[in-house]
Amino acid sequence: MEIKIRLFDKINKKMYYDGELENGELVVMGLDGKLQFTDTGTYKNKDFEKMLYIGLKDENGKEIYEYDIVKHSIHGIMLIEWSDYYVGFVMTHTLGFNFEFIHQPGGIEVIGNIYENPEMLEADK
Repeated sequence: MEIKIRLFDKINKKMYYDGELENGELVVMGLDGKLQFTDTGTYKNKDFEKMLYIGLKDENGKEIYEYDIVKHSIHGIMLIEWSDYYVGFVMTHTLGFNFEFIHQPGGIEVIGNIYENPEMLEADK
């Protein structure tokens, strides 16, 4: 599986992909889960939310990341989360139940994420 991270800048409310920030600074995630920046004075770990690529794409070919909000063809709006219990990524129904393992992306469409579109989770309740 390809390891990728996506970062949400909590200060500027912006999503970053591929490890390059707006000012050209590069960021990588160390084995300890902490972010490492090329210019350590500009950004801090606490300024970002990290999301891992789960290794699958949705029915439209879009990469699925942790904390994405997806529309499931049967169960409606669901959230992609890591589960220590299942030791893997699962879809959680917006009402807090209906865990499902994610094996095949068929019938799943990424429609947002919890940082840029939190209202999507409320709309389905």
